[in-house]
Amino acid sequence: MTREKKGSSVQERIERFFKKDVFDKLRAMNPTFTDKVIPIHGDLYQPDLGLSAEDRERLVKNVNIIIHNASMVYFEAKVSVLLRINVLGTQKMLELAAECPNLNAFVYVSTAYSHHYMNPIEEKFYAPPCGLKMIEDIIRADEENAAGLSKEALNDIIGKWLNQYAFSKAVTEGVVEDFAKRSSLPCIIYRPSIIIHAMREPYRGWIETKNGPVILLALQAFGLLHVVPMGPGVISDYVPVDLATNGLLSAIWDYAVHRESNEPQVYNCGSSDWNPLSFHTYCPNYIKSIEKYPSSKIAWYPFMFLVGNIYIFFVLHVLFHVFPAIVADVVLMIQRKKPNNSKKSDGQIRNFYAGKHIFLTGCTGFYGSFILEKLLRTCTEIGNVYIMTREKKGFSVQERMERFFKKDVSKLYSQ
Repeated sequence: MTREKKGSSVQERIERFFKKDVFDKLRAMNPTFTDKVIPIHGDLYQPDLGLSAEDRERLVKNVNIIIHNASMVYFEAKVSVLLRINVLGTQKMLELAAECPNLNAFVYVSTAYSHHYMNPIEEKFYAPPCGLKMIEDIIRADEENAAGLSKEALNDIIGKWLNQYAFSKAVTEGVVEDFAKRSSLPCIIYRPSIIIHAMREPYRGWIETKNGPVILLALQAFGLLHVVPMGPGVISDYVPVDLATNGLLSAIWDYAVHRESNEPQVYNCGSSDWNPLSFHTYCPNYIKSIEKYPSSKIAWYPFMFLVGNIYIFFVLHVLFHVFPAIVADVVLMIQRKKPNNSKKSDGQIRNFYAGKHIFLTGCTGFYGSFILEKLLRTCTEIGNVYIMTREKKGFSVQERMERFFKKDVSKLYSQ
């Protein structure tokens, strides 16, 4: 199931998707593998998952296993949107699953950090922070307020959970457990820890996303990260994406073949119990690898301090991160050059706006006039800009526009 996104249809997104290098090995083995893939237009945010009657009937008639892996992972998303997608979207998926007469398993992919406060985190259900009724109340309160719920209100709701994403996952696990027990639907909760690059498949080191660990590794490889606030003995619970996937498929098989009842079951997938890796072990080894295979874009000699004291961390952070960055910027300013990433970022932004048509309100004010000037001056390939204004103080819209474009802020563009 996929949806339209950024102006691309489902079919266009699927065609681009299958051109990714992750499918190279599969493509060589079986050039017609895409014949087995049937795109279904849907959206977790929409009523009834945005499915057409025809697609829903096809799924109900044919599906044996549902793997519900989709979720909103943006921690700072508007809470009503995140809860509609992560919690209510899963409830709708469960309702769809209940209609499937040939279903062997419904799999909800959660996270090992849904109940991070437990030690250890066992393969069992824990009490959710709240039920569906409270989630609906939170969504309603957030949507009724134009600015959304305040940060203080959100913190009160989330309580001991790290963020609203982990909170939503904990709630959803409870939704799955409750639905499974009421309906005897065969359900699995699969909890992977932090997923990183591939260990072996499709090839060693394959990665696509830019999640936290990947960014950390990249900054170290480029010699840009030298101090991390990290106490001794902290375990990095990472799981390679291919091992996490193998675990998922194995869990489905195990549950479907060996279960004695339709009681929902939890499977954890992590490394800290079986093969723990501490940052104090990993960092020196990684630094040696960087020294042996340095990047062509490395900015500074790679080294790393893991500091448990926050005050010492702050001093070292200023010394090794802030101060060198200031010195580098001053040198570039003296040479009348921009930072290396400025040109690239500017180009990406210009390319994004090329051909786009903009509808702008409030353009005659201080901030709005600068937005319009900036768009027209720097994004020269932009399409039309529609600006909404009104008659004011006896001046027509046309007269106001003529006066507006005589402002000093427009001189640079007119030249």
